[in-house]
Amino acid sequence: MRLFTLNCIFIVMTIKQKLIEYLNKNLDIDHEIISRNLVRQENPELGHFSLRCFALSSDFSGKSPQEIAKMILEKLDAAPKFFEVKLAGPYLNFYIKEDFWAQEVLKNIKKNLVPQKKKMSGPIVLDFSSPNIAKPFHLGHLRSTVIGNALRNLFDFAGHKTIAINHLGDWGTQFGMLGLAWKKWGSGKFSAKIPLDKLFELYIKIHSEMAEDPKIIEEARAWFKKLEEGNSEANKFWQIAKAVSLKEFEKIYKRLKIKFNATVGESFYIGQIPSLEKTLLKKNLLQESLGAKIISLGDALPPFIFKKSDQSSLYDTRELAAAIYRYEKYKFEKMIYVVGAPQKTHFQQLLAVLEKLGFSWWQKCAHVDFGHISLLEGAMSTRKGRVIFLEDVLNESVEKVKKIIEEKNPSLPKKDLVAEAVGIGAIIFYDLERNRAKDYVFDWNLMLNFDGHSGPYVQYTYARIQSLLKKTKKYGQKNSSAGINDEISLKILSTLDEFQEAINDSINSYQPSILAQYVLKLADAFNEFYEKNKINGEKEEIAESRRALANATAQTIKTCLKILGLETPERL
Repeated sequence: MRLFTLNCIFIVMTIKQKLIEYLNKNLDIDHEIISRNLVRQENPELGHFSLRCFALSSDFSGKSPQEIAKMILEKLDAAPKFFEVKLAGPYLNFYIKEDFWAQEVLKNIKKNLVPQKKKMSGPIVLDFSSPNIAKPFHLGHLRSTVIGNALRNLFDFAGHKTIAINHLGDWGTQFGMLGLAWKKWGSGKFSAKIPLDKLFELYIKIHSEMAEDPKIIEEARAWFKKLEEGNSEANKFWQIAKAVSLKEFEKIYKRLKIKFNATVGESFYIGQIPSLEKTLLKKNLLQESLGAKIISLGDALPPFIFKKSDQSSLYDTRELAAAIYRYEKYKFEKMIYVVGAPQKTHFQQLLAVLEKLGFSWWQKCAHVDFGHISLLEGAMSTRKGRVIFLEDVLNESVEKVKKIIEEKNPSLPKKDLVAEAVGIGAIIFYDLERNRAKDYVFDWNLMLNFDGHSGPYVQYTYARIQSLLKKTKKYGQKNSSAGINDEISLKILSTLDEFQEAINDSINSYQPSILAQYVLKLADAFNEFYEKNKINGEKEEIAESRRALANATAQTIKTCLKILGLETPERL
């Protein structure tokens, strides 16, 4: 008998219930007693389930646990069963038969792939993407955007209500820099036709000038102070820069198929800072240091700067106001910040201040960090202009896919739509298959490699299965183990059985890479099956069971890729 592990908790519970009913019927022992003493085993060498016979003494008066186990074994020997049973001292170990397990996996796969019913608890709030106004959406924003979206989809699938928030960087000294730069080197006239790439050029230029003339930073701070005080000229420039940026950002989100429940900039929380300051003063938490207002966090963390010496607010201040606002509005079960690893100290400070304010819900907040994307020539920096714009990456990837299609399948219907789905999917999957905590180098050759372990590879596997199902449609789909008794087929079945575990592990560790690695494993298993097993020409029962296995694989791949943010073209 080949050993295998029961992975899917849904399958485990289904089989356990059937085993309890079987034992209750054949042993005449109370259903509840069997249920309490039939335990799952993690090591299949010890069985899939064990019955603790020492707990059944009331039903076998005067017998030792070993004698009880032997008596039960004798009774079960005479009955037909879907398991094998072995004596182990005061225990009976039950080994589920392979063919029965195979039937249960195939029969229940459809249920397993349906999103769970919505839970009654509070929502999961996810703060992700968060690009800065007046700068193009560059590759550095990719990680927060696709990791956050995948996590949102995972929680949705698990039955949680989610709130996706795009916390825009639309406030701060950088707007003083840009406004000043536009006055100095732009046209000086503020209109809705300001191109975003021009604003970015000015951002780079003013940073370059600041290195030679430190006085410029003081001028920029003065310009931002005008914005905070409601100066009409500064406000007009800010409004235009924001509108131009959002229009460009929306193009990216549309291509990535990402939507937010709320797009709210830092500026939204400015009005809440005065009341927050009063609360901090009332609780004696604010101190003055060199003209700035700070909150001391002891020796473990740097002080939290609430206001600068010129009394203007900081990113930290607005983040604090945002956290309080979100809890009051959503009463969240969890709030997840998908923000890069360099902000680790910032979030430690934020949670420490929330705790000092007496908010017990600070423990419901989590910083999900991630590593950097760097270029082959070094780290990206918007200040130095050494970046790759995400729109250019998307376009380049799609164009490369178009060329591949023209070479390999020029008659493919809807080529442009397929190229868009595969090209963008390649970029998303390249990021998500990596452990989010790790840094990685952006390399065109690796990212756009359509051979081997990649998004297009998994998408191609799905399309290959669709083609196979069409070619074998004369057969039905039977949840039988007749054609699923070879090592390769059982490998697929075992992998299908791991789906729910991959979902749960991805959620518990905030790691979409676990699901990405899982679907790669499933694609590998199926492609091996495809090369060595056939459907057409086999006996009907074998063909039907193999077709059912192929269909279950396709539906699982489709579900995984949808959660990760990829589409699944029917043909490639």
